Amino acid sequence: MEDNAYKWRDLDSTIYSNGTSISDLSNAYIVLVPYTLTNDDVEVVDGVIVSCDYNYAGTQIMISGELDGQTIVGLGESLFSDQVIASIDLSTCTSLATIGKKTFYNVGQMFDFDFSALASLNFIGDYAFGYSDISSIDLSACTELDSIGEYAFFYNEFSEIDLSNCSNLIKIGAYAFYNDNSLAYLTLPNVDVDGYTFEYWVDNYGGVYDVGIFISDNTKSLDALLSLNYYELSFTVTDGSNAIAGATVSLDGYGDATTDAAGKVMFSNVILTSALAYDVTGTGYVNTTGTITASLANESFQVSESVSLSENIFSGISDADIETLTVYPNPATTTLNVSGSKGIAYLYNLTGTIVLSQDLSQSTSVNISGLSNGMYLLKVDGGVIKVVKK
Repeated sequence: MEDNAYKWRDLDSTIYSNGTSISDLSNAYIVLVPYTLTNDDVEVVDGVIVSCDYNYAGTQIMISGELDGQTIVGLGESLFSDQVIASIDLSTCTSLATIGKKTFYNVGQMFDFDFSALASLNFIGDYAFGYSDISSIDLSACTELDSIGEYAFFYNEFSEIDLSNCSNLIKIGAYAFYNDNSLAYLTLPNVDVDGYTFEYWVDNYGGVYDVGIFISDNTKSLDALLSLNYYELSFTVTDGSNAIAGATVSLDGYGDATTDAAGKVMFSNVILTSALAYDVTGTGYVNTTGTITASLANESFQVSESVSLSENIFSGISDADIETLTVYPNPATTTLNVSGSKGIAYLYNLTGTIVLSQDLSQSTSVNISGLSNGMYLLKVDGGVIKVVKK
Protein backbone atom coordinates (compact mmCIF):
# COMPACT_ATOMS: atom_id res chain seq x y z
CA MET A 1 0.00 0.00 0.00
CA GLU A 2 1.03 3.54 -0.64
CA ASP A 3 2.39 5.39 2.39
CA ASN A 4 0.18 8.39 3.18
CA ALA A 5 -1.47 10.17 6.11
CA TYR A 6 -4.54 7.95 6.12
CA LYS A 7 -5.49 4.47 7.25
CA TRP A 8 -7.19 1.71 5.25
CA ARG A 9 -9.95 -0.75 6.04
CA ASP A 10 -10.89 -4.05 4.39
CA LEU A 11 -14.23 -5.85 4.08
CA ASP A 12 -13.57 -7.61 7.41
CA SER A 13 -13.26 -4.22 9.17
CA THR A 14 -9.54 -4.72 9.71
CA ILE A 15 -7.69 -1.39 9.88
CA TYR A 16 -4.26 -1.05 8.25
CA SER A 17 -1.64 1.58 9.06
CA ASN A 18 0.21 3.61 6.45
CA GLY A 19 2.54 1.59 4.28
CA THR A 20 1.33 -1.84 5.43
CA SER A 21 2.03 -4.65 2.98
CA ILE A 22 -0.91 -6.96 2.20
CA SER A 23 -1.07 -10.42 0.67
CA ASP A 24 -4.85 -10.96 0.39
CA LEU A 25 -5.61 -9.50 -3.01
CA SER A 26 -9.09 -11.03 -3.04
CA ASN A 27 -10.27 -8.57 -0.38
CA ALA A 28 -11.39 -5.01 -1.01
CA TYR A 29 -9.78 -2.02 0.69
CA ILE A 30 -11.05 1.49 1.29
CA VAL A 31 -8.94 4.45 2.31
CA LEU A 32 -10.27 6.33 5.34
CA VAL A 33 -10.17 10.00 4.38
CA PRO A 34 -12.10 12.41 6.64
CA TYR A 35 -14.06 15.23 5.03
CA THR A 36 -16.60 17.75 6.35
CA LEU A 37 -19.23 18.86 3.86
CA THR A 38 -19.28 22.60 3.16
CA ASN A 39 -21.95 25.01 1.95
CA ASP A 40 -20.51 24.73 -1.55
CA ASP A 41 -21.02 20.94 -1.56
CA VAL A 42 -24.74 20.90 -0.84
CA GLU A 43 -28.11 22.39 -1.71
CA VAL A 44 -30.32 22.96 1.33
CA VAL A 45 -34.05 23.66 1.03
CA ASP A 46 -36.03 24.35 4.21
CA GLY A 47 -33.40 22.61 6.29
CA VAL A 48 -33.27 19.48 4.08
CA ILE A 49 -30.10 18.63 2.14
CA VAL A 50 -31.59 17.81 -1.26
CA SER A 51 -28.39 17.35 -3.25
CA CYS A 52 -24.65 16.94 -2.76
CA ASP A 53 -22.00 17.70 -5.40
CA TYR A 54 -19.02 16.40 -3.45
CA ASN A 55 -16.77 13.96 -5.36
CA TYR A 56 -16.36 11.58 -2.39
CA ALA A 57 -12.58 11.54 -2.48
CA GLY A 58 -13.02 11.61 1.29
CA THR A 59 -14.75 8.50 2.60
CA GLN A 60 -15.38 9.49 6.22
CA ILE A 61 -18.05 12.14 5.78
CA MET A 62 -19.05 14.60 8.49
CA ILE A 63 -22.30 16.54 8.09
CA SER A 64 -22.58 19.70 10.19
CA GLY A 65 -25.78 20.47 12.06
CA GLU A 66 -25.98 23.77 10.17
CA LEU A 67 -25.26 24.33 6.48
CA ASP A 68 -26.00 27.29 4.24
CA GLY A 69 -27.26 29.16 7.31
CA GLN A 70 -29.96 26.56 8.00
CA THR A 71 -30.40 24.00 10.75
CA ILE A 72 -30.33 20.56 9.13
CA VAL A 73 -33.61 18.72 9.75
CA GLY A 74 -33.60 16.25 6.86
CA LEU A 75 -31.46 14.27 4.41
CA GLY A 76 -33.08 14.06 0.99
CA GLU A 77 -33.95 11.17 -1.32
CA SER A 78 -30.98 9.25 -2.80
CA LEU A 79 -28.62 11.85 -1.33
CA PHE A 80 -25.62 9.52 -0.90
CA SER A 81 -26.85 6.43 -2.76
CA ASP A 82 -24.34 4.33 -4.73
CA GLN A 83 -21.30 6.07 -3.23
CA VAL A 84 -18.37 4.38 -1.48
CA ILE A 85 -18.48 5.80 2.05
CA ALA A 86 -16.72 4.32 5.06
CA SER A 87 -18.65 6.31 7.67
CA ILE A 88 -21.08 9.18 8.19
CA ASP A 89 -20.68 11.47 11.21
CA LEU A 90 -23.97 13.12 12.24
CA SER A 91 -22.92 13.94 15.79
CA THR A 92 -23.80 17.63 15.44
CA CYS A 93 -27.09 17.01 13.58
CA THR A 94 -29.16 16.96 16.74
CA SER A 95 -32.23 18.42 14.97
CA LEU A 96 -32.28 15.82 12.19
CA ALA A 97 -35.85 14.52 11.87
CA THR A 98 -36.00 12.68 8.54
CA ILE A 99 -33.78 10.37 6.51
CA GLY A 100 -35.36 10.05 3.08
CA LYS A 101 -35.91 7.27 0.58
CA LYS A 102 -32.65 5.63 -0.54
CA THR A 103 -30.59 8.30 1.26
CA PHE A 104 -27.80 5.79 2.00
CA TYR A 105 -28.84 3.07 -0.44
CA ASN A 106 -26.01 0.83 -1.68
CA VAL A 107 -23.35 2.77 0.21
CA GLY A 108 -20.77 0.01 0.25
CA GLN A 109 -18.48 -0.71 3.19
CA MET A 110 -20.16 1.67 5.67
CA PHE A 111 -20.36 -1.21 8.24
CA ASP A 112 -21.83 0.88 11.05
CA PHE A 113 -23.96 3.96 11.45
CA ASP A 114 -24.07 6.00 14.66
CA PHE A 115 -27.60 7.06 15.62
CA SER A 116 -26.66 8.22 19.13
CA ALA A 117 -27.06 11.96 18.39
CA LEU A 118 -30.38 11.54 16.55
CA ALA A 119 -32.87 11.91 19.40
CA SER A 120 -35.09 14.05 17.11
CA LEU A 121 -35.23 11.49 14.29
CA ASN A 122 -38.84 10.51 13.54
CA PHE A 123 -38.78 9.07 9.99
CA ILE A 124 -36.56 6.63 8.08
CA GLY A 125 -37.66 6.26 4.45
CA ASP A 126 -37.98 3.25 2.15
CA TYR A 127 -34.63 1.64 1.23
CA ALA A 128 -32.86 4.36 3.25
CA PHE A 129 -29.96 2.06 4.25
CA GLY A 130 -30.52 -0.85 1.89
CA TYR A 131 -27.45 -2.80 0.67
CA SER A 132 -24.97 -0.80 2.76
CA ASP A 133 -22.98 -3.55 4.54
CA ILE A 134 -23.99 -2.25 7.98
CA SER A 135 -22.95 -4.79 10.59
CA SER A 136 -24.73 -3.28 13.61
CA ILE A 137 -27.19 -0.52 14.44
CA ASP A 138 -28.27 0.93 17.76
CA LEU A 139 -31.53 2.88 17.68
CA SER A 140 -31.85 3.26 21.45
CA ALA A 141 -31.37 7.05 21.26
CA CYS A 142 -34.16 7.45 18.68
CA THR A 143 -37.03 7.83 21.13
CA GLU A 144 -39.00 10.06 18.71
CA LEU A 145 -38.78 7.63 15.78
CA ASP A 146 -42.33 6.85 14.59
CA SER A 147 -41.89 5.28 11.13
CA ILE A 148 -39.40 2.93 9.48
CA GLY A 149 -40.07 2.50 5.76
CA GLU A 150 -40.20 -0.62 3.61
CA TYR A 151 -36.81 -2.21 2.92
CA ALA A 152 -35.24 0.53 5.09
CA PHE A 153 -32.35 -1.71 6.24
CA PHE A 154 -32.77 -4.39 3.56
CA TYR A 155 -29.75 -6.68 3.09
CA ASN A 156 -27.31 -5.53 5.72
CA GLU A 157 -25.22 -7.65 8.05
CA PHE A 158 -26.61 -7.23 11.58
CA SER A 159 -27.96 -10.21 13.51
CA GLU A 160 -30.36 -8.49 15.92
CA ILE A 161 -32.41 -5.33 16.29
CA ASP A 162 -33.62 -3.99 19.64
CA LEU A 163 -36.34 -1.34 19.25
CA SER A 164 -37.38 -1.32 22.91
CA ASN A 165 -36.45 2.36 23.43
CA CYS A 166 -38.38 3.51 20.34
CA SER A 167 -41.55 4.21 22.31
CA ASN A 168 -43.08 6.43 19.59
CA LEU A 169 -42.60 3.87 16.81
CA ILE A 170 -45.94 2.97 15.18
CA LYS A 171 -44.94 1.72 11.70
CA ILE A 172 -42.36 -0.81 10.46
CA GLY A 173 -42.49 -1.39 6.70
CA ALA A 174 -42.37 -4.77 4.99
CA TYR A 175 -38.85 -6.20 4.60
CA ALA A 176 -37.52 -3.28 6.69
CA PHE A 177 -34.83 -5.48 8.31
CA TYR A 178 -34.74 -8.39 5.89
CA ASN A 179 -31.23 -9.67 5.20
CA ASP A 180 -31.44 -13.22 3.90
CA ASN A 181 -32.15 -14.76 7.32
CA SER A 182 -28.97 -13.55 9.06
CA LEU A 183 -31.16 -11.43 11.37
CA ALA A 184 -31.95 -13.66 14.33
CA TYR A 185 -34.64 -11.52 15.94
CA LEU A 186 -36.38 -8.17 16.13
CA THR A 187 -37.56 -6.90 19.53
CA LEU A 188 -40.81 -4.90 19.36
CA PRO A 189 -41.22 -1.85 21.62
CA ASN A 190 -43.97 -0.87 24.01
CA VAL A 191 -45.52 2.17 22.33
CA ASP A 192 -46.26 5.29 24.38
CA VAL A 193 -47.82 7.98 22.17
CA ASP A 194 -49.48 11.01 23.79
CA GLY A 195 -53.25 10.76 23.76
CA TYR A 196 -53.45 7.06 22.83
CA THR A 197 -53.47 3.66 24.49
CA PHE A 198 -51.28 1.03 22.85
CA GLU A 199 -53.05 -2.31 22.32
CA TYR A 200 -50.64 -4.56 20.37
CA TRP A 201 -48.69 -4.90 17.14
CA VAL A 202 -50.40 -6.31 14.05
CA ASP A 203 -48.84 -7.44 10.77
CA ASN A 204 -50.24 -7.08 7.25
CA TYR A 205 -51.70 -10.60 7.46
CA GLY A 206 -53.58 -9.94 10.69
CA GLY A 207 -51.04 -11.55 12.99
CA VAL A 208 -50.93 -10.06 16.49
CA TYR A 209 -47.77 -9.50 18.55
CA ASP A 210 -47.17 -8.29 22.09
CA VAL A 211 -44.29 -6.02 23.13
CA GLY A 212 -40.86 -7.56 23.57
CA ILE A 213 -41.66 -10.33 21.10
CA PHE A 214 -38.78 -11.63 18.99
CA ILE A 215 -39.93 -11.47 15.37
CA SER A 216 -38.04 -13.79 13.04
CA ASP A 217 -40.11 -13.25 9.87
CA ASN A 218 -38.95 -9.86 8.63
CA THR A 219 -40.93 -9.85 5.39
CA LYS A 220 -44.11 -8.53 7.03
CA SER A 221 -45.10 -4.97 7.76
CA LEU A 222 -46.03 -4.14 11.35
CA ASP A 223 -48.33 -1.45 12.71
CA ALA A 224 -48.97 -0.44 16.32
CA LEU A 225 -52.69 -0.62 17.06
CA LEU A 226 -53.64 2.46 19.09
CA SER A 227 -56.95 3.53 20.60
CA LEU A 228 -57.70 7.21 21.07
CA ASN A 229 -58.04 8.39 24.67
CA TYR A 230 -60.64 10.90 25.86
CA TYR A 231 -59.70 12.96 28.89
CA GLU A 232 -61.54 14.78 31.65
CA LEU A 233 -59.93 18.11 32.52
CA SER A 234 -60.73 19.96 35.74
CA PHE A 235 -59.48 23.43 36.62
CA THR A 236 -59.40 24.97 40.10
CA VAL A 237 -58.89 28.74 40.09
CA THR A 238 -57.81 30.61 43.24
CA ASP A 239 -56.06 33.80 44.26
CA GLY A 240 -53.49 31.68 46.03
CA SER A 241 -55.68 30.89 49.02
CA ASN A 242 -59.34 31.54 48.18
CA ALA A 243 -61.47 30.19 45.32
CA ILE A 244 -62.36 32.60 42.54
CA ALA A 245 -65.94 32.19 41.30
CA GLY A 246 -66.92 33.54 37.89
CA ALA A 247 -63.47 33.23 36.33
CA THR A 248 -63.43 32.23 32.67
CA VAL A 249 -61.30 29.28 31.51
CA SER A 250 -60.77 29.16 27.75
CA LEU A 251 -59.45 25.83 26.40
CA ASP A 252 -58.16 25.82 22.84
CA GLY A 253 -60.70 24.04 20.63
CA TYR A 254 -63.17 23.45 23.48
CA GLY A 255 -64.55 26.93 24.17
CA ASP A 256 -65.06 28.80 27.43
CA ALA A 257 -66.39 27.72 30.82
CA THR A 258 -67.03 29.67 34.04
CA THR A 259 -65.83 28.59 37.46
CA ASP A 260 -68.40 27.78 40.15
CA ALA A 261 -68.42 28.95 43.78
CA ALA A 262 -65.59 26.53 44.53
CA GLY A 263 -63.51 27.99 41.69
CA LYS A 264 -63.89 24.81 39.65
CA VAL A 265 -64.79 24.04 36.05
CA MET A 266 -64.76 20.80 34.02
CA PHE A 267 -64.13 19.89 30.37
CA SER A 268 -65.05 16.38 29.19
CA ASN A 269 -64.13 14.22 26.16
CA VAL A 270 -60.95 16.17 25.51
CA ILE A 271 -58.39 14.80 23.01
CA LEU A 272 -54.77 15.31 24.05
CA THR A 273 -52.71 14.05 21.13
CA SER A 274 -50.81 17.34 21.38
CA ALA A 275 -50.51 20.09 23.97
CA LEU A 276 -53.65 22.22 24.47
CA ALA A 277 -53.34 25.87 25.41
CA TYR A 278 -55.60 27.48 27.98
CA ASP A 279 -56.24 31.03 29.19
CA VAL A 280 -57.79 32.00 32.54
CA THR A 281 -59.30 35.44 33.14
CA GLY A 282 -61.08 36.99 36.10
CA THR A 283 -62.30 40.47 36.89
CA GLY A 284 -59.63 42.27 38.86
CA TYR A 285 -56.99 39.65 38.14
CA VAL A 286 -54.08 39.27 35.73
CA ASN A 287 -54.74 36.78 32.91
CA THR A 288 -52.88 33.48 33.18
CA THR A 289 -52.03 31.09 30.36
CA GLY A 290 -50.68 27.54 30.25
CA THR A 291 -50.76 24.20 28.44
CA ILE A 292 -52.17 20.77 29.18
CA THR A 293 -50.53 17.56 27.94
CA ALA A 294 -51.42 13.90 28.21
CA SER A 295 -48.42 13.33 30.46
CA LEU A 296 -50.30 15.15 33.26
CA ALA A 297 -53.15 12.61 33.28
CA ASN A 298 -53.68 9.83 35.78
CA GLU A 299 -54.53 6.24 34.82
CA SER A 300 -58.21 7.20 34.53
CA PHE A 301 -57.37 9.84 31.91
CA GLN A 302 -58.10 12.68 34.32
CA VAL A 303 -56.12 15.90 34.54
CA SER A 304 -56.44 18.32 37.47
CA GLU A 305 -54.95 21.76 36.89
CA SER A 306 -54.67 24.35 39.66
CA VAL A 307 -54.39 27.96 38.53
CA SER A 308 -53.54 30.87 40.80
CA LEU A 309 -54.44 34.38 39.62
CA SER A 310 -52.69 37.46 40.96
CA GLU A 311 -54.42 40.74 41.58
CA ASN A 312 -54.47 43.16 38.67
CA ILE A 313 -53.41 46.44 40.22
CA PHE A 314 -54.41 48.29 37.04
CA SER A 315 -58.03 47.27 37.60
CA GLY A 316 -60.34 49.77 39.30
CA ILE A 317 -57.92 52.71 39.39
CA SER A 318 -59.79 56.03 39.43
CA ASP A 319 -58.75 59.66 39.53
CA ALA A 320 -59.91 59.81 43.15
CA ASP A 321 -57.59 56.95 44.00
CA ILE A 322 -54.64 58.69 42.43
CA GLU A 323 -55.36 61.99 44.18
CA THR A 324 -55.16 60.37 47.64
CA LEU A 325 -51.37 60.07 47.35
CA THR A 326 -48.59 62.59 46.92
CA VAL A 327 -45.28 61.31 45.65
CA TYR A 328 -42.18 63.41 45.01
CA PRO A 329 -39.92 63.76 43.18
CA ASN A 330 -41.52 62.00 40.23
CA PRO A 331 -39.58 61.01 38.12
CA ALA A 332 -37.00 60.02 40.74
CA THR A 333 -33.52 58.56 40.66
CA THR A 334 -32.90 57.16 44.14
CA THR A 335 -35.72 58.07 46.57
CA LEU A 336 -39.49 58.52 46.47
CA ASN A 337 -41.14 60.52 49.27
CA VAL A 338 -44.73 59.48 49.95
CA SER A 339 -47.36 61.47 51.87
CA GLY A 340 -51.05 60.79 52.41
CA SER A 341 -50.75 57.32 54.00
CA LYS A 342 -49.02 55.46 56.81
CA GLY A 343 -49.77 52.00 55.43
CA ILE A 344 -47.66 49.48 53.52
CA ALA A 345 -46.41 50.78 50.16
CA TYR A 346 -46.12 48.24 47.34
CA LEU A 347 -44.27 49.06 44.15
CA TYR A 348 -45.28 46.99 41.08
CA ASN A 349 -43.71 46.70 37.67
CA LEU A 350 -45.99 46.85 34.63
CA THR A 351 -46.50 43.08 34.58
CA GLY A 352 -48.11 43.26 38.04
CA THR A 353 -45.16 41.85 40.01
CA ILE A 354 -44.27 43.42 43.38
CA VAL A 355 -40.66 44.59 43.15
CA LEU A 356 -40.47 46.50 46.45
CA SER A 357 -42.50 47.06 49.64
CA GLN A 358 -42.09 49.38 52.61
CA ASP A 359 -43.95 50.24 55.83
CA LEU A 360 -44.62 54.00 55.60
CA SER A 361 -45.29 54.21 59.31
CA GLN A 362 -41.55 53.63 59.79
CA SER A 363 -40.33 55.84 56.96
CA THR A 364 -42.06 57.79 54.19
CA SER A 365 -38.95 57.63 51.97
CA VAL A 366 -38.80 54.70 49.56
CA ASN A 367 -35.36 53.74 48.21
CA ILE A 368 -35.65 52.85 44.50
CA SER A 369 -31.97 53.08 43.60
CA GLY A 370 -31.75 49.34 42.94
CA LEU A 371 -34.56 49.27 40.37
CA SER A 372 -34.23 49.43 36.61
CA ASN A 373 -35.28 52.63 34.87
CA GLY A 374 -38.90 52.70 33.74
CA MET A 375 -42.50 53.09 34.86
CA TYR A 376 -43.92 51.54 38.04
CA LEU A 377 -47.15 51.69 40.06
CA LEU A 378 -47.07 52.60 43.73
CA LYS A 379 -50.04 51.26 45.71
CA VAL A 380 -50.91 52.20 49.30
CA ASP A 381 -54.27 51.49 51.03
CA GLY A 382 -56.05 51.12 47.66
CA GLY A 383 -54.59 54.33 46.28
CA VAL A 384 -52.39 53.97 43.21
CA ILE A 385 -50.10 56.39 41.38
CA LYS A 386 -47.72 56.01 38.46
CA VAL A 387 -44.04 56.70 39.22
CA VAL A 388 -41.00 56.79 37.00
CA LYS A 389 -37.48 55.67 37.87
CA LYS A 390 -34.85 57.42 35.75
